[in-house]
Amino acid sequence: MSMKISYLRLTALVALMAYVLPRKERGHLFYLSGLLLAYAIVVNLQLVLGFNPQPDHWYRISLLPIALAMLAAGYWGVRRFIPVRVLAYGTTVAIIATGLIFARSLASQYSYSRQNARYYVVDPAYAAAYAWLTEHTATRASVASISYDTNNELTLYTPQRTYLLNGLHTTAGDKKIWERFIETSVIFNVPAKTFSLLMKDKNLIFYLFLNKYGDNTFDATFRNDANSERRIPSDVIQQMTEAYVQPQTKEKSEDIATQMDYLLTGPREELIGSIKPPKNMEKAYDADGVRIYRTIKK
Repeated sequence: MSMKISYLRLTALVALMAYVLPRKERGHLFYLSGLLLAYAIVVNLQLVLGFNPQPDHWYRISLLPIALAMLAAGYWGVRRFIPVRVLAYGTTVAIIATGLIFARSLASQYSYSRQNARYYVVDPAYAAAYAWLTEHTATRASVASISYDTNNELTLYTPQRTYLLNGLHTTAGDKKIWERFIETSVIFNVPAKTFSLLMKDKNLIFYLFLNKYGDNTFDATFRNDANSERRIPSDVIQQMTEAYVQPQTKEKSEDIATQMDYLLTGPREELIGSIKPPKNMEKAYDADGVRIYRTIKK
């Protein structure tokens, strides 16, 4: 439905501009119409190419042409249909309207920032751990954490690699990503029930596999409803859970530890699993509830 509305909106804007713009402004009409219709062409290239460019990105880019088209249609519509004596107050009205819009935007941004600041602030305890990793470990060392938030921050704030592979940053195949997820869960002693629940966490699914388990049906990107969420099939969850609970999987934590250089755990990780570091790992950092273990290399 949303795509149909997008097409109707584009068509209505082009028709409105064609109606209100004077003949001498036809150049603006053709230019803006081209920008608007380019979106409709791009998101339907699938008919020619066999695959569809990510429509949401093109949709966001089209917001500027839509705004310009609305401005052009509004400007010439006002000049065409509003009496001259009323237009004399146009500058004053425009200044007041612009001021109100700007003030509302500032108030909205301030309110949003107050409500969501916690999502954009790094926990000081974790920040200190990242600083320690940056200063005291070799560049590109492998660091394990079971929290996707911690892994994302490791990527942003340290020069280290995450042992739990990120589908956006790695060229490794799905099999290797699953292996790393299982191995990291073993190291962090994640209960089997929690392991199954993690595979239903849409944020973790996105971290591990990007859009592999997304909804590929028509208009899924725009619907953004419960049916369009990323979802790992139940048979895959069952298969991976069975692989995770195998005795031979649980008994190889020391072997897993040899593949990583460091392990980071803190309050986030403890909500997922109660870590018991393997014998071949030693504590290297401990401050404010965040600990880092180093693998003892033979």
